[in-house]
Amino acid sequence: MRPVPATTTRTTAARPEVPAPEEELRRAIRTDAVAGLLSAPLLLLAAVPLAGPLGLPLTLLVGAGVVLLLLATFLWFTARRVPLHRGAARVVVTANCAWMLASVLVLLVWSPTPWGILLVVGQALAVLWITITEAVGLRRTAGLR
Repeated sequence: MRPVPATTTRTTAARPEVPAPEEELRRAIRTDAVAGLLSAPLLLLAAVPLAGPLGLPLTLLVGAGVVLLLLATFLWFTARRVPLHRGAARVVVTANCAWMLASVLVLLVWSPTPWGILLVVGQALAVLWITITEAVGLRRTAGLR
């Protein structure tokens, strides 16, 4: 048996080669999922001590944590699918847009403290950044199928 030259690329049956734009989109969705899967439990566990200092209702914080946990789980499974399902990726972008709209509504409906405003605006800007990344990745994959 001859050794395989170092310049040869191997593909496995478990992970076929994926076009670069699809891999970029997958990476963005996976990043979104990891951020949600890390922050949702923290939000759920810290909702009681944070409600007062943030000036936000406990039910809002707990509800946001539950929604975030469900969304992040969906994101994780979407990112793992090969090939990546473009319809699911569109749902991801739409859900993130809804999250940002809800963030604006939180600022308009409740009267958060400066710390609450900082938290809501900061997470909305983070969601905006990842949503732009996902939307660009989704657009780049349009020609692949």
